[in-house]
Amino acid sequence: MLSARLLRRQLLSSARRPPAALRQLHAAPKEKLFDKILVANRGEIAVRVMRTCKKLGIKTVAVYSEPDVNSVAVRMADEAVCVGPAPSSQSYLSIPKIVEAVKATGAQAVHPGYGFLSENKDFCEALEAIGVAFIGPGHEAIQAMGDKIESKQLAMDAGVNTIPGFLGEIDTPDEAVKVAQEIGYPVMIKASAGGGGKGMRVAYNDEEVRMGYRLSKEEAASSFGDDRMFLEKFIEDPRHIEIQLIADSHGNVVALPERECSIQRRNQKVIEEAPSVLLDPETRLAMGKQAAMLAKKVGYVSAGTVEFLCDKHKNFYFLEMNTRLQVEHPVTELISKVDLVEQMIRVAAGHELPKELVEGPVKIHGWAMESRVYAEDPLRGFLPSIGRLLQYEEPAHLPGVRVDSGVNEGSDISMFYDPMISKLITYGKDRSECLARMKTALDNYVIRGPGNNVAFLQDVYRHPRFVSGKITTKFIEEEYPDGFDGVKLTAPEVEDLRVVGAIMHLKKTRASSQISGRIQSTPAEGFGSFDSLNGDELEFVSDQAGVVPRLRAIAPGLSSQELIALAEHNDLKNLGAQLSVSIDGPFGESKPVVVVEIEVENKRHRTETVTLALVDNKWHVVGNVDWSLNGPLFKASYAKQDEAADQPLASQMLQTLPEGFRLQFHGAVHDVVVRNELEAAYGKHMQPKPEVDTSNLLLCPMPGMLISVAVEVGQYVELGQELAVVEAMKMQNVLRSEKRGVIKSIGRAAGDSLKVDEAILDESAVYKLHTDSSCSSSPTIIGFQESPPPSCTAITTCSSVNIDGEKLYWDRACASDTYDDLSAAAYGDKPYVLMEIYESGQECKKLLSGAAFLADGSCLVTDNGASSMKVSLYADGSATFLTYRGTSCSGTVVKSTKVTKASISSHSCENGALKFYSGSATTATATTATTTDGSDKTISTTTSQSPRSFESSVHLTVAITATLALATTLY
Repeated sequence: MLSARLLRRQLLSSARRPPAALRQLHAAPKEKLFDKILVANRGEIAVRVMRTCKKLGIKTVAVYSEPDVNSVAVRMADEAVCVGPAPSSQSYLSIPKIVEAVKATGAQAVHPGYGFLSENKDFCEALEAIGVAFIGPGHEAIQAMGDKIESKQLAMDAGVNTIPGFLGEIDTPDEAVKVAQEIGYPVMIKASAGGGGKGMRVAYNDEEVRMGYRLSKEEAASSFGDDRMFLEKFIEDPRHIEIQLIADSHGNVVALPERECSIQRRNQKVIEEAPSVLLDPETRLAMGKQAAMLAKKVGYVSAGTVEFLCDKHKNFYFLEMNTRLQVEHPVTELISKVDLVEQMIRVAAGHELPKELVEGPVKIHGWAMESRVYAEDPLRGFLPSIGRLLQYEEPAHLPGVRVDSGVNEGSDISMFYDPMISKLITYGKDRSECLARMKTALDNYVIRGPGNNVAFLQDVYRHPRFVSGKITTKFIEEEYPDGFDGVKLTAPEVEDLRVVGAIMHLKKTRASSQISGRIQSTPAEGFGSFDSLNGDELEFVSDQAGVVPRLRAIAPGLSSQELIALAEHNDLKNLGAQLSVSIDGPFGESKPVVVVEIEVENKRHRTETVTLALVDNKWHVVGNVDWSLNGPLFKASYAKQDEAADQPLASQMLQTLPEGFRLQFHGAVHDVVVRNELEAAYGKHMQPKPEVDTSNLLLCPMPGMLISVAVEVGQYVELGQELAVVEAMKMQNVLRSEKRGVIKSIGRAAGDSLKVDEAILDESAVYKLHTDSSCSSSPTIIGFQESPPPSCTAITTCSSVNIDGEKLYWDRACASDTYDDLSAAAYGDKPYVLMEIYESGQECKKLLSGAAFLADGSCLVTDNGASSMKVSLYADGSATFLTYRGTSCSGTVVKSTKVTKASISSHSCENGALKFYSGSATTATATTATTTDGSDKTISTTTSQSPRSFESSVHLTVAITATLALATTLY
């Protein structure tokens, strides 16, 4: 943890020196501003505002809640006033307390930041009433733009493009359906007072409108105290692009270059960049013009943002106007060279905007991106994470990097407020350089303690679709449909990681040898000298400790590629330290790595050590290594064979292991084990410990108290059913089943304290028959079950056959008359796909025929020849709904055989094919499912002795590699 003296030195330094990106902005003129400004906010935005105030020579006042008493903002301010306990409603949202702080400190103006009271007209009026300037727009503009219905009408009146829709309040679900039908689907249901992604739903049909209207209305009432709703057309595959405005009280309105905020999760922005890849100069000019027209229409003063939705044809539509400084304002500052906070303060003091801004247009300088770094766990559904920052190192020292934060090492991330840790912003001459700097900055960003989303951000920036700029607001939804499961390194990156692990191992080994006094470097006997490529002699030095051979180059200034050529010329691969490096533990994939060190003179005529590592017959050159033993960050520069330019290299050490390190590399976490030749030879004879299977366990995702358990032992549960409630930091979290199953055991009780990943109960993967008498959106579910459910004694095992050591169970279902004599099957404990076919398309009629089970969920339709039917498709326990109306599924319809349960006389397994025989032994008919080579699968029925009227040799082309089993459904 930082000492108080060091912390104060850092704070004073940051206060005196503006961020590098802002040093070229307009210097504040010699004009009268404010003597003292109160910042009515917390965290990074409070620090950001105070930084500009310090630059302008203005004293600052911080307000804080009790948990924030030691925050960076409080220490940075000239004065600080406590405004109440932790809950925002009793502190940062308390207008009387903040007004009292203004009076007590004599502040002449208040900057609200964003969030909290920044768009509260009552707060604005309260300050106006006591003669204190609100650094933002007037209360009339806040009120007008805060109402989505009124703001849309004002936008239309101002000549701004608006989304087609119903302009007015919608009072009932029926009215919402009627309006939606008139507008045309899909539609967006929105709360008039909504914001931040709350109170809004997309609907594609009448049923979704009714449900979305109800949910959005309830959400709006609880979040905003205003449940008025309206509807508008939903723009499919939109991009979210916004225009930053700054206006003064002299009638000047300036539109700055746009920002793109399309990378969103649950309507919350995650990544922003400026400018947008989509816009051309003409569209940019048109958007800026319309945004300025709206600002003038409402008499807007100060900084504000007009948000638009844009389609792929660059048509743009008004979304809303935010009457405050935006979270993402830094990217605009970087490309426009305008300090927005400074201009807000100047405008609030009555000054005109700078002449060069007003006369415009504002030029775009380079490219900027912003990452919102949150304390959350992306591997656990982005659950908020809390706790103390045990280690914290920002990458602000890197070129083109800016970090806006309100924390430091030792700060606590509280459950009471937004979990944002910081905003990481990078700047470059173009998008490519900006993106490269962002990746490097994230690699160098050390955060230990609470979970964070850095790895997820790194994965997004690596995604080819993001790199190409072909993004929409559905990017995360489409590219991460099942959530985030970690960064996957490419093969070359894995080799880079091996090199990092090898170098760290050698540095650690050398340090241990130096401590023990065993190391001594002398010219190696018997090796002689080596040739450089230009004829200069190279001296070979050997470590007696056997750590790593080292060459000493007399010739200075060798480039990375020259060093590689030298290694090849002298065949150094036979002299280097021979190591074995495995990824993902001692039993992961292992490869040999040869390491040699070369001492060279750099351009400053100083000697430095460069490491050459050979992996897969390709040399890597690593220099400028910066890593203190057991330190969290390994930094270096590196180059690969046949690659001209040196690149920055960074990896984070999360943990020291007995034989290596747990490293984070480009967001991916791997255990890297490094052994010498002897250790590697012995390691081949070791057996890995068996992994503990926790797939059936409900694990607590966070530390907390178990409030309740909603199930009992032996109870069947459905996908998404509530299992337990855990309270963490006074917030209750519902834990739900991720599969259909049965509760085997419950290990904890209400009131117990739980650790992260502590087991609460055991839910085995059991699939049961479920009938839905209404035949609505929940169709019949059929599958494997270990034993009959307690409430249904009618289920019996009809027969079983052994396939590769696993049993295929046939269970007579506990069913209603509608599904009489229905049967089901599964291979082991994994349910196959089930197809259900109903008579003449009537979904609730008697099931006629056809049940086909495929191990990978590929499409197979069985039909009795009816012209229409409904198909319910199930794969691995999750349902997908298909409707079959006389057309084929994947181009193939397979006729099913019709037999009765009583006619099944025997079964066998031959060459991987399961056969069921019907009829007597002398007239048996076999229905066979076989898997042939390639992608063609053959389902055939053969006749023994006496022919029957069965379809034969029907071919089905599907992409499947597992066993295909055809089971006949009985009726």
